Amino acid sequence: MVAEYIMCLCLVCHVALNRPSFQVSTMTDAGGNYSADLANDGSRFTQLHTYSGTTHTPHCVHSRAETHPWWSVDLGLPLSVQEIIFTNRDGVGEYRLSSSVHSASPTPVVRRND
Repeated sequence: MVAEYIMCLCLVCHVALNRPSFQVSTMTDAGGNYSADLANDGSRFTQLHTYSGTTHTPHCVHSRAETHPWWSVDLGLPLSVQEIIFTNRDGVGEYRLSSSVHSASPTPVVRRND
């Protein structure tokens, strides 16, 4: 009797970690720059920002007020994407991703904010 073994290797990892990321615009205020890279920097801290004395540190991505806001990440190579997980920020604004659309594309997604 010949036995056949089929091995399945499933790789689960944060493929977007520290990859180039982009957004429609970037909110900047007295506390800092809420740039696109804050969304995939590996931090699990979900407060928009923290204060330490006079230092204000941004932790989450934030665009200016936009009609059609978007954020994207370049994974660097074609991948089979099985799941996309977003962690929304705590505090004010938890509702902001409630009507968002998530997708994966083999080509760069370029959107204008009309």
